[in-house]
Amino acid sequence: MDSHHTALDDGGLAVPDLRHLPWLVLAYRCWAGRMVGWDPVENASLLPWLTGTAFLHSVMMQEKRGMMKVWNMWLIFSTFLLAIFAPS
Repeated sequence: MDSHHTALDDGGLAVPDLRHLPWLVLAYRCWAGRMVGWDPVENASLLPWLTGTAFLHSVMMQEKRGMMKVWNMWLIFSTFLLAIFAPS
């Protein structure tokens, strides 16, 4: 199997590895922010996406290894607060 694809089941269905997509989006937003001059509300709206992505990653670690429970609670709470207060 190609190293850039992950098998989902024994049927051989493969999807691209998208683990680095949020960081590519962040890098593009930083670059475009200098070029285009996005307003602060658009930049602040990225924060809940970053903490939400971190939560999705760490909840998989929690299911697999049974760790990071307090960290996951903090991440989901901060994602909720950022989604409400960051863009306003």
